[in-house]
Amino acid sequence: VGVWGRSMGAVVSLLVAGDEEFRDSLGCVVCDSPYVSVRLLLLQLAHKYIPKVPFLPYDSVVEEAMTSIRAAVLTKAGFDLFALDSLPAATNS
Repeated sequence: VGVWGRSMGAVVSLLVAGDEEFRDSLGCVVCDSPYVSVRLLLLQLAHKYIPKVPFLPYDSVVEEAMTSIRAAVLTKAGFDLFALDSLPAATNS
C-alpha cells in the first residue's frame, strides 16, 4: 500500500508512516509540500500575506492571533493545534 498527500495531506501521510501500527503496511509514501508544524506554517503565511504597517507591533499581533486560534481549536475540538509536529514522524518513517 502506498500513500500520497499534498500540504496537510502530506503531513497526514507522514504521521501515518511514522506510526508503528501502520509503518510495516506501507510500501511507499509520497509527500508533496508537507509542513513541519501548524505554528510555523501560520507564521510563514502571516509574514507573506499580511502587510507590515509602520509602527504596528507586528510580531505581537501575529502571536496574539495565533494564540486565539489555538485556544478556539482547543475549546471547540479538544485538540492542541500546535502539538502537531510532522518532523518526528518523518524521522520514524
